[in-house]
Amino acid sequence: MVKPRYKKKKRIKTYTNRKPLECCEFASLDRCLGVEVGPEFTHQGLQVQMAECTYETITVNTATYGGPKPVEDIEEEKAKMSAKIIADINRVIDELRSHKARILEDTKTTHRGKNL
Repeated sequence: MVKPRYKKKKRIKTYTNRKPLECCEFASLDRCLGVEVGPEFTHQGLQVQMAECTYETITVNTATYGGPKPVEDIEEEKAKMSAKIIADINRVIDELRSHKARILEDTKTTHRGKNL
């Protein structure tokens, strides 16, 4: 029997803690936050066991809404739009805080060896 040229280490299990974003413009595109580890494979060139490890994180983007308004309504529209912006920011912050808490808890669990 021929021994492999590499030392086999601990087997890596596939793993994911990805969760979908709720406050997402294009939710159908499966926008998520989290870490994912794929199945173990042998790198043919290096002859070592490897696993794909990726993370999906957020980026900040903006969208523009609105249109022409009568001049006499501008101040009211500015107030409405500002309130909408603040509500959107608060909604996203709340969601991101929950994702942060989930990922922190998952990291603690992983470092204790429960998810490895």
